[in-house]
Amino acid sequence: TVTLPQEEFDYLKEMISLASGNILIVFSNKSYHITDAGVITTLDTPKNYASGVSDASDQIWVLKPLDTIGITQYNAFKWNLTSNSVIEFDIKNLYSRNHASISKNKTLALFPSSSGFFVINTLNNEIKSISLLIPQSYYSDNREVISDDGTIWQTLSGNIQRINYDGSVVKYNNSSYFGEMIGLDQSDQSKLWVKSY
Repeated sequence: TVTLPQEEFDYLKEMISLASGNILIVFSNKSYHITDAGVITTLDTPKNYASGVSDASDQIWVLKPLDTIGITQYNAFKWNLTSNSVIEFDIKNLYSRNHASISKNKTLALFPSSSGFFVINTLNNEIKSISLLIPQSYYSDNREVISDDGTIWQTLSGNIQRINYDGSVVKYNNSSYFGEMIGLDQSDQSKLWVKSY
């Protein structure tokens, strides 16, 4: 059990399990990096933090809301917990249902956009844009998952589709209505878990 300092007007955003086995607890103003030995490091939460995922180096890939009219749009940045510094990426028109997705080996961070997807290599910050024609209304729910080889899986209008790293799309029609994408099997990435209705 650990006791965190109390900050006035500070509310919990999320808890992130890090690759190192440590935990990051993100509040609106302050965040707390907690080791398995119970050592707590207090960090300033980056401005406009929405939600994030951790890579293999315990860096956090974050969606940041932009000041826009109408549908909420996001930008992306990387938060280095060791230096408590932020690198912002010049990619716009991102959307979020929950947060970005990351591959099992934590080398590919996936961000959905109004025109398709951006995939960022977490090792070298290289950005790949995958353009697709996807209705904006889709971005109000559901999410995608990305495999270690860059294959993206998503549900769209009750069906499953696979977006290959080269941008080609394979659609799978089924008698079941598929909704929430749960994720790839952690022991066998040829298996996909999806909630059906």
